[in-house]
Amino acid sequence: MPNDLPYIRVGLAVSKRVGNSVTRNLVKRRIRNVFANINASEGWDVVVTAKPHSSEAAFADLERAIGKSIKRAGIEFSSVNTESGDSQVSEVIR
Repeated sequence: MPNDLPYIRVGLAVSKRVGNSVTRNLVKRRIRNVFANINASEGWDVVVTAKPHSSEAAFADLERAIGKSIKRAGIEFSSVNTESGDSQVSEVIR
């Protein structure tokens, strides 16, 4: 859902079926990190529901799945690659 802000707001729903509190918090941190590395052209409100198998997924898999979902929603964004230490735009999806 679009909002009037220049950034994306993220709501997270991570149930106990994902794992214990340590595991749930790890999944939430990973999802927040994915959204922190996304530059959206407009502000959006996004709700993410983590499924039980998300606790076993690698960070790259979560990043790919979230990017795919955002693309399906029609949100224009660019993903910033911060692994190399500098901020390079790794992919622009429209």
